[in-house]
Amino acid sequence: MIDLWEVRGYQDTFSHFTEDVEELLAEIPTDELQMAAQSERAANNIRLKIAEALLSKGENEEHFDKLLFFFNRLGLCVQAKLCSIRTAETFYSGTLNNFVDFFMPYILSKQDSLDGYAEPTLWLEAQFGKRRSWDWFYAWS
Repeated sequence: MIDLWEVRGYQDTFSHFTEDVEELLAEIPTDELQMAAQSERAANNIRLKIAEALLSKGENEEHFDKLLFFFNRLGLCVQAKLCSIRTAETFYSGTLNNFVDFFMPYILSKQDSLDGYAEPTLWLEAQFGKRRSWDWFYAWS
């Protein structure tokens, strides 16, 4: 899986998303970001707003699907005990946690109509013992 991440462009795709997120975050007024740091609802509204703007831009929805496919595949690999949870966490926990934190409102909105959508990804993220926080927002900016 490590080789797939590096050779098949998943890492480049994630880097591309990071750049686009930074551009979109720069457009959000500071007072809105401060409010989001205090309110999970405000945070989710900003996440969803940015995710929708990001995914409407160029080929980004295709890139999102590509990354989700990778993380689903990694989650299934760990569930089937073909991949080590420890190795997966070492290499992907930060990346996966940022991806899930950022896109969680979007993923949840898709789950309403697509049963089982992103379940291996969310399962894997839960296995990493991630705490939900707003630290990701400041890591992106």
